[in-house]
Amino acid sequence: MTDTIKKLIILLFLFANNINAQEIKSDIYKFKIINEDFSSENHDFPIIRENDNYFILDENEYLTIRENNKSEYAIIIENSLAENSYLKTKFKLGPSKDNTSIGIIASADKSFTKALVVEINKKGEYRIKQLNTNNYIYLSGKKRKKGWVRNKNINKENEYNILELIDNKNNITIKINDKLIKNFDLKINKEGYYGLLIGPYSKARVAYYYLNSDKNQFKKENEIVKNNLRNNSDISNKNKIINNNKKDNLEEKIERLTNNLNSKIEESNQQIEKYNQKLESKKQELKNSKDEIQEFENWIKEIENKEKILSSEIEKLKKELKEGEQKAIIIQEKNNILFEKNTNLNKELREHQNNYTSLNNKLLKAQKININNSDISLNDQKEINELTSKIDRSNSIIKEIRTELNNTN
Repeated sequence: MTDTIKKLIILLFLFANNINAQEIKSDIYKFKIINEDFSSENHDFPIIRENDNYFILDENEYLTIRENNKSEYAIIIENSLAENSYLKTKFKLGPSKDNTSIGIIASADKSFTKALVVEINKKGEYRIKQLNTNNYIYLSGKKRKKGWVRNKNINKENEYNILELIDNKNNITIKINDKLIKNFDLKINKEGYYGLLIGPYSKARVAYYYLNSDKNQFKKENEIVKNNLRNNSDISNKNKIINNNKKDNLEEKIERLTNNLNSKIEESNQQIEKYNQKLESKKQELKNSKDEIQEFENWIKEIENKEKILSSEIEKLKKELKEGEQKAIIIQEKNNILFEKNTNLNKELREHQNNYTSLNNKLLKAQKININNSDISLNDQKEINELTSKIDRSNSIIKEIRTELNNTN
């Protein structure tokens, strides 16, 4: 039991040390100005959802996605005004086809026309530059490389880097992953604002952002109030001024919180409206799909009905064709018989006609030589009569056969 308690105490001690190790530990810069680990809904960084920028809280980190591939985007933290400061932040760049970057802004004026910027890109390079009236002056590297310098201590994409910047009366010290990068003097704003610089077409995650100062900003504000009070000997007036300042500060905070709340409500309403529009669109698409499916099913049924009718007609035609083929066979057989009979009759007719012609010629010849009809033998006369009768009968039969053939055709 005792060993278990000891192990638990050790684990809790290590866990506490791990959390505290992220924060700035300094006897000089001990006053916290920004202490952001993105674990709370109340934070100092803007939430933006628009075409070019998508900045949100995600899994206790500040997720930044910049869709614009032509320009960078500066985030200036409203409550970050400091004179001598110690900035410490941890971030990583996501995978991308382009050489994306993210950096910190230090000692900037509120309109962001003057500032010091330290950036890291996904290739493991850093860059230090000074903004002066919308133009950058590179304080690191070569101009042809746009100030980028490779450093083996800098992690590449999808790995975290810890960036520290100490401003001690314009003496600047920069560290990356606890390694000194550069120390130099720079004449810039005595006091300024801090923030982030999101590179073009970049995706990054910020784990924390801590900013400390060697001066208590609230104490500084109180000193200003006290100096104003010294010029007035009336105690009641002094108390009135202090109370008014407190009231003004409270009203400013309330107004700021109210504006933030209204902004979030408006943003939520816009998002809900978008979701409703998408939902209506999906409903309409579903309805259209159902109508199309019903129309298709009706079309299939119509085709099936037509197919049944067509199959019935095909079977009927097949039956009629079969009957026609059988009739054709019978007619062909009958025609063959009639043709053969006709051929035989024609042959017989030609024979009778030849005999008739022969006998007739013989009769004519006898008449020419003045021979009486009585001189013609009775047998020849009989044969002529028989032939004539056969010829007439053959002609009659041939006529009947031809009539029958014409009817069958």
